[in-house]
Amino acid sequence: MNVFRLRDQLVGQYSHYVKSFIQIRDQRIGEPRVWIDDLIQVEPR
Repeated sequence: MNVFRLRDQLVGQYSHYVKSFIQIRDQRIGEPRVWIDDLIQVEPR
């Protein structure tokens, strides 16, 4: 099992589900983003 491929499939399916009932009529907005990109932060200790 490739966990990265599984993650991509789940994100794709959820994205399709959420976008199926969102109708944005303003063309200036463009493609709706369901969530932001991954964020990795390093905190010094």
